[in-house]
Amino acid sequence: MRRPIAILVAIGVATAIAVTGCSTRSGPTTHRSSTGAATPTVARAPRVRSVRPRHRIAATGAITVTFQAPLQPTSALPTLSPRVPGTWVRRGTSAVFTPSQAYPPDQPIHISLVRRPGGAARVLAAPMTPTGSLLRAQQILARLHYLPLTTTAATPTTPAQEADAVYTPAPGHFSWRYGNIPATLKGEWIPGGSSEILRGAVIAFQHHAGLPVDASVGPMTWEALTRADLHDRVDPHRYSFVTASLYVPQRLSVWVDGRTDLTSPVNGGVPGAPTPLGTFPVYERFTSTTMSGTNPDSSTYKDPGVPWVNYFSGGSAVHGFPRASYGTPQSVGCLELPIPTAAKVYRLISYGTLVDVSGPHEGGGGEGAPSPPRPQH
Repeated sequence: MRRPIAILVAIGVATAIAVTGCSTRSGPTTHRSSTGAATPTVARAPRVRSVRPRHRIAATGAITVTFQAPLQPTSALPTLSPRVPGTWVRRGTSAVFTPSQAYPPDQPIHISLVRRPGGAARVLAAPMTPTGSLLRAQQILARLHYLPLTTTAATPTTPAQEADAVYTPAPGHFSWRYGNIPATLKGEWIPGGSSEILRGAVIAFQHHAGLPVDASVGPMTWEALTRADLHDRVDPHRYSFVTASLYVPQRLSVWVDGRTDLTSPVNGGVPGAPTPLGTFPVYERFTSTTMSGTNPDSSTYKDPGVPWVNYFSGGSAVHGFPRASYGTPQSVGCLELPIPTAAKVYRLISYGTLVDVSGPHEGGGGEGAPSPPRPQH
């Protein structure tokens, strides 16, 4: 019983943190804008020779557009998209933009120019992308209990400090929040790096914040993370971790906040439709849904009312299903539990809970294998 999904692995793309106000200066060669956009001009700008930097830019780095001829006091100036507070200054053959606050992290910054009055805007270069710190995202998620760790890093107290910390996290170290951490869970942790434990934490945060669940620290997620950090919005759920052993007799356990709360027989996938091995975050849940797909013999199935469903990899899910027995391979790639047990598991886990599956693997059905058709619900 499978379901396709595309979850982004990369951590990136972000939105701006609102900060008002910018400095003003006087002088005939200075163009100011609180949005980074040029005011209407009458003089045609010379052709552009180069734009620096290329692709990557520092948190508050300057952007320099060099033209083929000196600029006039009224020459057209470039614009930034999205708009960024800052100041353009004409310097000989160059126009230099200096932001008045940090660029939004992992947000592509496009630079364009209208060379003549009434003309069309022309993109000048590939977008630049200021890169936020993955370590900073981990610090916030740990402090707000979306990770099973604590951090000694200092907590920003103002939006401006939060914006700076996205690029330059405060020093500190991480410690496990519980004394009894499963070895597999420990092995997933990479300080400052991407991993399944981080993807699970991001999914849990996105679901709680009402954001699209894609496991990526994107535009809305960065903004929501920094806002939640400023307001101490802690994860309302306990931290949980699911392990499933597919060695017969097959077993599933749920670890919650430092102890194992439940252990049960479970049915893994049959030969030809094995349950994928590895560690995966729960990305979608239903109290009841219709599951449909294709059996290993090419026949199809459609099961309405499947209860307590937690999808974790493609179309594979932890869910309840009526069987005469449990503890042997009987499903089509899922982890089937007795229905009363599945109800308990559903209440113990949540979005982002990691499901670690180990055991023998009959070929084809791993993480990269194609999934059956999307279940209908």
